[in-house]
Amino acid sequence: TFIFTWGIGIPLGITAALHQYKFADQSLSTLGLIGISIPNFFFALLWLMWSANTGIFPIGGMLSREFANLPWYKQIADFFWHVAGPVVTLGTASLAGTMRVMRGQMLDEMNQDYAEFARAKGMPSDVVIYKHTLRNAINPVITSLGFSLSTILGGALITEYVFSWPGLGSLMRDAIFQQDIYLVMANLFLQGILLITGNLIADILLAASDPRVRLRMSA
Repeated sequence: TFIFTWGIGIPLGITAALHQYKFADQSLSTLGLIGISIPNFFFALLWLMWSANTGIFPIGGMLSREFANLPWYKQIADFFWHVAGPVVTLGTASLAGTMRVMRGQMLDEMNQDYAEFARAKGMPSDVVIYKHTLRNAINPVITSLGFSLSTILGGALITEYVFSWPGLGSLMRDAIFQQDIYLVMANLFLQGILLITGNLIADILLAASDPRVRLRMSA
């Protein structure tokens, strides 16, 4: 889901910012608004309906019935074939939010004085955009990594139920219904670890992308 969200959302946000108020920007902004507006469970039902009518993707489960008899490379392909639905469902809203944040930040940074000064000096447009403005614009997206890494477990509960996916969300639901307090506490403890780990990774990425962070850390 993170690969899907970041790998698509960030380039789309940059594209929308570079084509401000043009057809590409308006189309991507409309798709982003639709992606944020549609709840995960409803999008999952739409995905299942489309998969049932076309047969392109399975309509539930983690593996096919003949999984054990498949070669290893087909087993990997079978897993990713089943995981496509949950990944797209969970990543749609996050992708739309990432794209909108990236677009807004890019537009702000492209209008800053340092970007105008770099253009006035004759610096190529690609260097100004991808070497200078992008490194500053991506900071809020990196900061959100720590929170999204832990909250994705809560958002996966309904999605896993719709797709019959035996994941941590379904495990948490069963533990609550069975009043298994130890399993519930273990799941909450895991979410806390993910929150700390996500923020640690975000801090490391911020220091790698923004020299100002490294200067403050050394000071």
